[in-house]
Amino acid sequence: MTSTRAPHLVITRPVEQARETQTYFAQHHIDSTVLPVLAIESILDQASVDACLAGLNDCRHVIFISANAAHAGMKQLNAAGLSCANNTIMWAIGEATAKALTGYGVSARVAQGSYNSEALLSDSLLHNVAEQRVLIFRGEGGRQHLAQVLRERGAVVDYCEVYRRVATSPEPGGLRTLIEQQQSLALLLMSVESVDAFERYAINEGVLDTCKALPVLAPGPRIQGALTSRGYQRIVAAERANLDCLCTALKQLIT
Repeated sequence: MTSTRAPHLVITRPVEQARETQTYFAQHHIDSTVLPVLAIESILDQASVDACLAGLNDCRHVIFISANAAHAGMKQLNAAGLSCANNTIMWAIGEATAKALTGYGVSARVAQGSYNSEALLSDSLLHNVAEQRVLIFRGEGGRQHLAQVLRERGAVVDYCEVYRRVATSPEPGGLRTLIEQQQSLALLLMSVESVDAFERYAINEGVLDTCKALPVLAPGPRIQGALTSRGYQRIVAAERANLDCLCTALKQLIT
């Protein structure tokens, strides 16, 4: 008999995001288990954050890289009693980031197409930015592409790093047990950092090679490329990094 169920999904996102993701997939009749391999922590270097915020009123563009950046960044602004100037253009990479900002009363322009730096940079309002100041809220580290291109276009760009991702230790034996018990299993890996942390966990569980043969759900071509380079064999890339597109991509694995 042919199965018509999607594989059981292993969600590796930080706990708060993972629970939201799990609830969404449950509403679409997809079972899942949360094994968070990363956690979100606030940046402790408050002096650097304060230095970034001191020039906020001079910024023509303020960009939030992720929902985590939106939450952490807006908490910093609210704690300091600051708000952006009326002529500042607020940007969000993706619907989830825009939704997070809406919770703080901020309306943001959203990148069209894929939810990444490349899509944001294609917006005409970021083409002619010579001598304009840009502040980018993001996590510690990460890609340099957005700032690099904006600087090449003449903008003055600063990063405000307001959170960091740290590796966590899911329940020992949890991944191995899922592999043994579930007839069909798939992994959700949302970033290069989550791939790094997941692989350390899988090595400790003694199942990394097995995991590389499992279907993996990726949020787009960049993560798909990273997974391919590491030897993962069955990668399904979502059109965009939102839950609707991830769910659509996962349903491709129904057999």
